[in-house]
Amino acid sequence: MACCVERDVSVRGEKKVSKTYGYVRVSTDEQTSNSQRDAIIARFPTASILADDGISGTVPPRERPALGILLNQILQEGDTLVIYAIDRIGRNARDALELVEELEKRKVTLVSIREGVDLSSAVGQAVLGIMASFAQMERKLILERQAAGIEAAKSRGQKFGRPTKIGAKEAGEIVMRRAMGVPIATIAKQLNLSRSAIYRHLEKVDAVAPE
Repeated sequence: MACCVERDVSVRGEKKVSKTYGYVRVSTDEQTSNSQRDAIIARFPTASILADDGISGTVPPRERPALGILLNQILQEGDTLVIYAIDRIGRNARDALELVEELEKRKVTLVSIREGVDLSSAVGQAVLGIMASFAQMERKLILERQAAGIEAAKSRGQKFGRPTKIGAKEAGEIVMRRAMGVPIATIAKQLNLSRSAIYRHLEKVDAVAPE
């Protein structure tokens, strides 16, 4: 993984003027960042380019070296951030939308070369509306997959969560297994209970022995 500044950024102490920055990201299975960089420079020759090389798109935006620096330290009101494509800045539509909305609130202009829009413009806002729809659909699909997975697991007899109360059957099992010398951690795992719950139960029946 590498983060590199390919063109100079602003110097500390200078009077703040609006600046243009370009961001490129290349994952480990892609060849080079040159095509993204060249596309940005062709439109914005004075842009200062920051690049995340070898960074997967699954890495959250603020955890990427170059993009994290841009978001947390460099970008200021009035600046412009140029990207090659919207999918370069987020793991998914929801991530990208949240970042776009954040930059809009900070009065940072975001321009996407591939989509060919200034996302603060009327056309850009329409693109955001589409992104929001996709993000909502994405969230719904995730929830549906989670629900389907839980139901499938339940049908196989898998239990979820740890009971807050110990039933009569579990109580007997705890005492019996502890008397046989089974470690509390093992009992907790076998019965899907927390160790603290087992300790509390054994204290009630005065059956706690050092492990």
